[in-house]
Amino acid sequence: KDKSETIGELVVSQSFDFPSLYATRNKLNRLKAGTLDSQSDVFRQEKLLQAKELCLDIIMLRQQKHILEERLRNAEELAKMYAKRLQTGDANA
Repeated sequence: KDKSETIGELVVSQSFDFPSLYATRNKLNRLKAGTLDSQSDVFRQEKLLQAKELCLDIIMLRQQKHILEERLRNAEELAKMYAKRLQTGDANA
């Protein structure tokens, strides 16, 4: 065989993107990151609002409990007074 004879061919190629495509990809990545940041901010605000609403519910329920306990005490005291008056004959059934 002749050493100068071509036996095969090797083809090497490398693709590259245009610079404008790099800029567009970077812009898209920044927008995606901004969107994720906005979504996490919205999620955080929703959770804070839920926590605030729960705290307000707890405060309201405690106030209602206090009022109902006071009403119960008053009703029990009134019932005792009527029972005492019935025993002494100051009141009739």
